Amino acid sequence: MRQSGQDTDYHGNEKKVSINFGKVKRHFQSIIILDMSNLIQIEEIDQREIIPGFLARFVHSEHLTISYWEIKKGSRLPEHQHHHEQISQVMDGKFELTINGIANVMTPGKVAVIPSNAMHAGVALTDCKVMDIFCPVREDYKS
Repeated sequence: MRQSGQDTDYHGNEKKVSINFGKVKRHFQSIIILDMSNLIQIEEIDQREIIPGFLARFVHSEHLTISYWEIKKGSRLPEHQHHHEQISQVMDGKFELTINGIANVMTPGKVAVIPSNAMHAGVALTDCKVMDIFCPVREDYKS
């Protein structure tokens, strides 16, 4: 993969990037924002226990929420659904995730895509660290 046509504009201005994927060339528009006020140190966010054994830190943008979970072994996520799309990745440990009745053991390197309104539940098989991305924003996690 080779990149070309990159400007060196680091002030939030739009730039055009071309990337070659073998014989296919794609053009992307990107915005680089290096405003230091947008940088967040995860460990400095207050942790909240949302349900027993699930401690979370949340980062919200205009359109999505990222959650960083520390989950104690044996803790259960009750079956539920929500209108948000969700992407989950286990960063450390093992978490059994059930989506629409199908159970899978999530380990580091696996990513689950949970569609809007899909029934899902889980249990921490070990102490875990999990990252979730929700779209749209989880307003219920803002307070």
